[in-house]
Amino acid sequence: MPRTAKDALGDLHALLGTAAIPSPYVLVGHSTGGLIARLYASIYPKEIAGLVLVDAIPEGVQTAMTPDHWTVYDRLLLVDPPKELAAYKDLETIDFDVSFDQMRRAAKETPLPPMPLIVISKGRPVELPPGLLDWLPATLEQAWTAGQDELVQLLPNTPHRIAAKSSHYVQIEEPQLVIDAIRQVVEAVRAEVPPR
Repeated sequence: MPRTAKDALGDLHALLGTAAIPSPYVLVGHSTGGLIARLYASIYPKEIAGLVLVDAIPEGVQTAMTPDHWTVYDRLLLVDPPKELAAYKDLETIDFDVSFDQMRRAAKETPLPPMPLIVISKGRPVELPPGLLDWLPATLEQAWTAGQDELVQLLPNTPHRIAAKSSHYVQIEEPQLVIDAIRQVVEAVRAEVPPR
């Protein structure tokens, strides 16, 4: 530890191959899973038919913050897990600096091909642990929103769904929104029509 998005992508690719699940796939990724799904689509573009990104962590969150602010936030992600997970010995951590560089390089080499894509973003701020720096919540929300807007720009006419009742865990707080997006992308893939 920490691992990278490319490490996780390698595991996913091996898992799908070992399970003998034929491509193309519709990948659905929440948070870091969204970054991994996007990286998969860039590295194995012929294997991906559609994507649903559920409040996916965008590399733009890093560039929307000052370097000092990013360092503080990255430390929270990498070094200081939530207390509920601190004792979990198999907790995986991700090196976001390396992972974001991997995503940027892959996207430059192989831009996301046209495919059905829906971006779902949280509508409520993330609840951060008490006692953090005063600037962090507002800075994080601004950077996250800017990054979500960048994800919507990955492909033309990408639907952007805001989960008005949800914070980061949209799939738990508004599962039907995620289910509907997945169904819409799958149907669009089958019909080869972009979602609206």
